[in-house]
Amino acid sequence: MRCMQFANFRLSRGLFLLSLCLFTATATRAQRSAAVPPITHETLQLAGLQKPAQILIDPWGVPHIYAQSENDVFFVQGYNAARDRLFQIDLWRRRGLGQLAAVLGPTFVEQDQASRLFLYRGDMQREWEAYGKSAQRIAGQFVAGINAYIDL
Repeated sequence: MRCMQFANFRLSRGLFLLSLCLFTATATRAQRSAAVPPITHETLQLAGLQKPAQILIDPWGVPHIYAQSENDVFFVQGYNAARDRLFQIDLWRRRGLGQLAAVLGPTFVEQDQASRLFLYRGDMQREWEAYGKSAQRIAGQFVAGINAYIDL
C-alpha cells in the first residue's frame, strides 16, 4: 500500500510540474508576443563588416542572420548578441575574471577570489589550436561585432 501511495505522489507531482511548465510556457509566449516591438528597418555602416548583411527579427522576436561570408555571420552574431544582451555579456566577463565585487559590492569578494583561482594561465596559442582551425578567427569576429555595437 505504501508503494502505491508513493507512486501516486510521484505521479501527482509530475503532473503538477508538467502543468506548471505548460502554464509558464503559455504565459511567457503570450507576454513575449505582446512585448515584441514592431519590426523596423535600420541600415548601419559598421567597420569590420565586409559585405552587406541582414538581421531579420520574426514576429516572436527571434533574430535570423543572413550574410555573404562566414566572417560576416559571426560578426553580425556578435553585434546582435551585444544589442540584446550586453549587460549579461559584461556580467559573465566580470564573473569569469573575478571582478563582480567592483560592481555588485563586497559580498562578492569571496566569489571573486575563487574565480581568480580558476583563471587560465596556460599557453593560449596551444589552447586555440586545440579548439579547431577556425576557432580563434570565429571568436575574433564575434568579439569584433560586440565591439562594433559598443562603438556606435
